[in-house]
Amino acid sequence: MPVHFETEVLGPVFPQDFIVRGADGDIRPVLCTTFFPSDDVGDRRSILLVGEFGDGKDQPLSVEVIGDI
Repeated sequence: MPVHFETEVLGPVFPQDFIVRGADGDIRPVLCTTFFPSDDVGDRRSILLVGEFGDGKDQPLSVEVIGDI
């Protein structure tokens, strides 16, 4: 799941920096975070969250940033 920010993210990001909630309200764990493929200088605005966030019938509802990124 890509997450895009208005400003560049300078520091590292970790899975525990994010909470993904499903439509049922359950928390879906983020297994991995990466800037790839947008890891160029000046282009660190998109972070890819990797995990089992749901399916067509039970889609993710929200993403919350809880870490200091």
